[in-house]
Parts: sequence; structure tokens; C-alpha cells
Amino acid sequence: MIRLATEKDIDGILVLLEQILAVHHKGRPDLFKGAGTKFTREELAGMIRDRSTYIFVYTDEAERVVAHCFATPKDVPETVNTLPYRTLFLEDVCVLETMRGKHIGSEMLDYVKAYALEQSFDSITLNVWDFNAPAKSFYENAGLRPQRTIMEWRPEKRD
Repeated sequence: MIRLATEKDIDGILVLLEQILAVHHKGRPDLFKGAGTKFTREELAGMIRDRSTYIFVYTDEAERVVAHCFATPKDVPETVNTLPYRTLFLEDVCVLETMRGKHIGSEMLDYVKAYALEQSFDSITLNVWDFNAPAKSFYENAGLRPQRTIMEWRPEKRD
């Protein structure tokens, strides 16, 4: 079942956030810490209450959270050379490691796409790290295409 998160889902969400950080730390240990989560229990409770970011959860028969998707509405204003648009920005999409390969992520993304259509969003956008080939492949298979690329230069560390 896919639904909006409630405070009883926080423990399951925190497990998924730990898994996300582990992937990011492995890919970019120069940027990401090796342990912790992106949000505290209190921050998650606030997000669930105020709904400025929608946290969708996928639960199993025992109501255990096995996947989540953080989605934040963003209104991009008109500028001198661009038109305004409304996008649903996906902050995090994660499926519990032990549940991957069962199409849960696809079901979650299909649900969020339907939600975006119902709510008249112009698009869904997200960022994916270049080192995260499985996530890039998943999003491409789900019909997402690159919108832009962020590039970096980092000097070599000096002793």
C-alpha cells in the first residue's frame, strides 16, 4: 500500500535514510558522512505534520515501511528568458535493500506520477548522483530524462 506517511512510520523512514547515506558515502566519501541520516526524528515529524514536503511510504502487509519518496512542490517563477512552471521535486526515493527487485520502486514512482498529474504539476524533477548508476538506470527506465548536468572541479588535496 502506498500512502502519505504518518508519525508511526518515522522509524522505518530513518532506516531507509541510513541506507541512502551509505550509498552516498560509498560513492563520495569526500562529501558524505559514513553514518547518520539526512533528517532527525523531530524534523521528519514536522514534515509529516506540515506537508510542505510530501513523504509517501510503501508498506507491506504488516504496515512496515519498505520504501519512501520525499516530494516537494516547487513553483519556479518566470524570468526574463524562462517561463514559469510547477514541478514536484523528488528529494529521496528509496526501497529497503532486502526488498529491491520486486518492482516496489516502479510502483512508488507510478503512484507519484499519478499524484503529480492529479495536482496539475508540469513535471517531476530530481537529482541523481553520477556515481549512482543503479538509480540512474532506474529513473531512465521509468521515463525520466536528463534536464541538466552539474559539473565540478576539485583541486587535489594537499598535505
